[in-house]
Amino acid sequence: MLERRVHPRGGTALGWETLEYSLQFLMTRFARSGDPRVAHMVVEHLEMLLGHPRIRSDETGLRELYTRLLDHWRELATTGKPSRPRPSPPANGADRPSASSSP
Repeated sequence: MLERRVHPRGGTALGWETLEYSLQFLMTRFARSGDPRVAHMVVEHLEMLLGHPRIRSDETGLRELYTRLLDHWRELATTGKPSRPRPSPPANGADRPSASSSP
């Protein structure tokens, strides 16, 4: 597994909103171009967001979201292929068939 690294600037030089908007732009640009250099820029922006003081004090789950995105984009930037998504468990078990249902 790739080592987790927080960008040294921590994103404080650019500001939270600027980083988020730039990240969205870069992800859209990658979706259109597939350019691996853009994937590396996405990784850098995610690292800066994770190092930002706002994320360190965050309790809304953004840290987990950005960490999972960072894992995905690191693999994409390294291999050129997306990582295999991990399915989320069903919130209430509604996706599971009941024992009484028949095929």
